[in-house]
Parts: sequence; C-alpha cells; structure tokens
Amino acid sequence: MKKYLTEAGYSVAATDDTARGLEIGRMARPAVVAIDLDMLEGAIALIEQLVIDDPGAVIIAMSRDAATEKAAREAGASLFLLKPVDRAELRRTLERTAGHPQAAGHMLVVDDDPDTLELIVEMLESGGYEVQTATNGREALDEIARSAPEAIVLDLMLPEMDGFEVVHRLSLNPDWREIPVILLTARDLSHEERRALDMGTSRIIQKGNYSRDELLAELRVVTGATALALPEDAKS
Repeated sequence: MKKYLTEAGYSVAATDDTARGLEIGRMARPAVVAIDLDMLEGAIALIEQLVIDDPGAVIIAMSRDAATEKAAREAGASLFLLKPVDRAELRRTLERTAGHPQAAGHMLVVDDDPDTLELIVEMLESGGYEVQTATNGREALDEIARSAPEAIVLDLMLPEMDGFEVVHRLSLNPDWREIPVILLTARDLSHEERRALDMGTSRIIQKGNYSRDELLAELRVVTGATALALPEDAKS
C-alpha cells in the first residue's frame, strides 16, 4: 500500500504497530488513516482512540471479512473497503476523501537522531511540504549546495559539524544567508550562543516541546507562506 500511494504522489507514514500508529496519528495529524483490520492487532480500539483524538479524522478500514464492517463503522471508521483492494480503487477513495494538494514548499530537515528525524519529516509532509534530510552539518551543506531549500529545520547538536557552524557557513554565503532557519535545541542557550545564531532569519524552539501545528506555523512565519488549503473533509 505504501508503494502504491507513494507512486501516486502521496506522503505516507506506515507502521504495523498499534501504539506507533496512535503516536503518528497524534503527532503527524494525517489527512487520512487507512487501517488493515486483518493484520493489525487492536485495530478496532485504534480506530476508537483516533476518533476520540480527532473527531473529524477520515479513517478507512479494510478487511477480507465483510462482517467486520459493522464493528469498524461503529468504532468510527468513515469508509470500509473489502480486500483485496485494487490500487486504482484505493487511489480513487483517497482522492474522494482527502484531495491531492500540491506541495507547499521544499524544506531541509537536519537531525542525527533517526526517530526525531522521522517524526519531523512526517509532520512536514503531512503539511504538504517536500522534504530533504541530512544527519550532520556537512551533509546539510551538501544538500543545500545541490538544491537550496525554502527553509531549514536544524538541530544544533550535530556530529562532524554542529548547528552553530552550519548557521555561520550560511551567513557567509550570499546565496544562502537569507534562507530561514528553525533551530531545535534541547537545552537553554547562553546569551553568547544566541548572539552567534542571530542571522535575522532564524527562530529557536525547544526540541521535543512543540506540536505539528506549532512547527508548521513557525515555517509559515519564516517563509511568509499561508496555510495550505485542503478540502474541508481533509482538514485536521
């Protein structure tokens, strides 16, 4: 399914774990959640909790057993598809429920922690952004040289070259110094550190202490963009 949807141009987060599915649902706020009732243990309970968290969520339940439709709909599923699901049918269903918005912009996310990197990417892709990634400062500069992003989400504590040095390198390059940067830090910064990071285009937020909507709002502020317009039934 992930292959089908990625080929169709959708940003997809996938998991076979109920707890992880609930976490992604809460943090990434996807426009649509597709749940396989046959393969995912606790699928009905997951649907119920997702609906409690977001009553407007669009949830597609799928099963080989037509008798499970009643329980899925009572739990809050918006739609039910009988397996095997044809890729064309799946795509038509998603386009009917969530639309297919154009990308809101091109972002670079830099973080050496795989879980944090994945979570931020999920947040941005759910907001309609195209996302590049890097795991250290040198990779980040290489990515920027290949294709300059509209904004950068940058962890300060990185291996090889930390975020302070990346910001310094950006400030020295006339083609890069105006790229907005959202800096993520897990600790309080000293006055001297804040002065070193003052590019005029950067904002600092506490790592792990922000929501998807807050991060997207910060990006809209630094890029001057407006919120991505989605069909009414796709908004979270």
